[in-house]
Amino acid sequence: MKPWIKKLGGAVLVFVSVASLLFSLYCLVQVWKLKEPLTEKLQAGLTLAGDTLKTTDEGLVIVEDALTNVSTSISSLETSTVAVAQSLHDSTLVLDSFSTLFGEDLPQVITNTQSSLANAQVSAGTIDGVLYTLSSVPFIGVKYEPATSLGASLNQVSVSLGAITPSLAEIRTGLNTANTNLLGLEEQVISVSQDVSLISENLEEAQDVVDQYQTQLTTARGMVRDGQKALPNTMQTAAWLLTFAILWLAISQAGMLIQGVELLMTKPTD
Repeated sequence: MKPWIKKLGGAVLVFVSVASLLFSLYCLVQVWKLKEPLTEKLQAGLTLAGDTLKTTDEGLVIVEDALTNVSTSISSLETSTVAVAQSLHDSTLVLDSFSTLFGEDLPQVITNTQSSLANAQVSAGTIDGVLYTLSSVPFIGVKYEPATSLGASLNQVSVSLGAITPSLAEIRTGLNTANTNLLGLEEQVISVSQDVSLISENLEEAQDVVDQYQTQLTTARGMVRDGQKALPNTMQTAAWLLTFAILWLAISQAGMLIQGVELLMTKPTD
């Protein structure tokens, strides 16, 4: 190899080695210069993250309390709607019983009573005739002059009972209408109760989600606290590792510098 080529290679090695050594020295200075500011910024970031997690956790506590209060109210509402639906159901049973009483039982009693009165009216007519006959016979002392005969009285009772039947029919119609309305209202209340029950289930699921978030936040806050405690030592260790790596690189660069100087100092041979 020609001497000038060796000297050129040596000069390049020396230049590159010196530049690398200077850059390594700069990096070494920057590592220790930036360690403290970087540590402070990371600490500030972790503090901000911890404060944010704390605020979020406090917000979740408020949400949990609100969900608990709403859940209690919804539970009471569900109980009330079930009780109202049961009361309406019981009322429909009572109205149905009254409808049967006024629409079937009482009309049947009136019909049976009118039949009995009709039979009794026949006998009453015979008795009236006998009494009227006896009262017309002199010297017997029987006096029978009623304002209304027994048969007529029985007939009036029968007619009066017959007049009640249309009223009973009207009562039954009113009771049936009321019963139908109550049945519809009962269905609506049951539907509301089912909706309230669904809301209660959704609230329970929401409370479970809040509990899960609170658990995760507690874990995250613990990790942030641990990170804040370990950060100074971690940054110190990282700085020493970088220092070791830079020094190791500088040693390699020093070897290249020596090699370049040797090439520059090589004397040409005859």
